[in-house]
Amino acid sequence: MKRKIAVMLGMALLVCAVFAVSAFATEGSSSALEGVTQGVTSGFQDVVTQGTSMLTTMLPIALGLIGAVAVVTLGIRLYKKLSGKAG
Repeated sequence: MKRKIAVMLGMALLVCAVFAVSAFATEGSSSALEGVTQGVTSGFQDVVTQGTSMLTTMLPIALGLIGAVAVVTLGIRLYKKLSGKAG
């Protein structure tokens, strides 16, 4: 039930955003949809750019942490195996 309400609220916000963008479209444009299209395209390009930037920043950190956890896990397994405490 909460998910349905969240989806409906999201759709309502999207519709409001589309109408707001079309209301503020430039007067020189051939149609109101041209302004909406440009706004949405620009917004998606910004999201992709920021997502790529975030990914390239976080990926080396995440891989380092995953590698460290893997080394510790394998080290503990090897120690237990060699010491005869593999329970």
